[in-house]
Amino acid sequence: MLGTTLVVFAPVPELGLIVVDEEHDPSFKQHEGGFRYSARDLAVMRAAARGRAVLLGSATPALETCTTSPRAAHARLRLLHRAGESQPPRLALLDLRTSAMRAGVATPAVLAIERHLADDGQVLVFLNRRGYAPTLLCTACGWIAPCREWPTRGSPCISLPDGCAVITAAPTRRCRSAVHQCGFAVKPVGQGTQRIEESLGTLFPGVTIARLEPGRREKARRPGGGDAPHVLGEARILVGTQMVHQRA
Repeated sequence: MLGTTLVVFAPVPELGLIVVDEEHDPSFKQHEGGFRYSARDLAVMRAAARGRAVLLGSATPALETCTTSPRAAHARLRLLHRAGESQPPRLALLDLRTSAMRAGVATPAVLAIERHLADDGQVLVFLNRRGYAPTLLCTACGWIAPCREWPTRGSPCISLPDGCAVITAAPTRRCRSAVHQCGFAVKPVGQGTQRIEESLGTLFPGVTIARLEPGRREKARRPGGGDAPHVLGEARILVGTQMVHQRA
């Protein structure tokens, strides 16, 4: 029997084995509705109650799975070889203290994108922050523009201009500090998916770029400007939050 989280409740008279694939995935925890449960934990309990085996599969096991009580009857099985002839991905860490930045993107990353596009490949740019920039900062006195959604707290909007549920445009262009009142121009500091999309559009003007993030209708930027509905396979560069690895 194959199914999603609800299959853990299915009647299986001759149950022999339960397999939970990608057991670390938070989607196994149901937080909505009147009944909240963890399908993975229920699978473990159901297998234990029936005296059967449960196989929790993951390349990145959850911490609670790794720290199971030593008294529990469990064994760790390691897959030492990849399926087929697939090769592990190549990973490179960039030290931003020594790497120049081009429009918010490290130069080695820009060069890698250029090489990959030249090989007729696609590029995924993953950034776990929506919107344009984390904060608007006054470079003269250090004042941070607050988000209108939290006026009493004075907290900065975590994502400007379009990632915030209230702010649809930068709230101010000049410093409005109640203490300094210097009036200097504020500048966006940090990177959000919208700003990275804009930067990549400048760096690669002839390339179709798509931005994926929760609550946003998927559209691609045509070379030269403008949006158009797209098929993910047609976009050369995909920019987004955690949705990128789920949808691409």
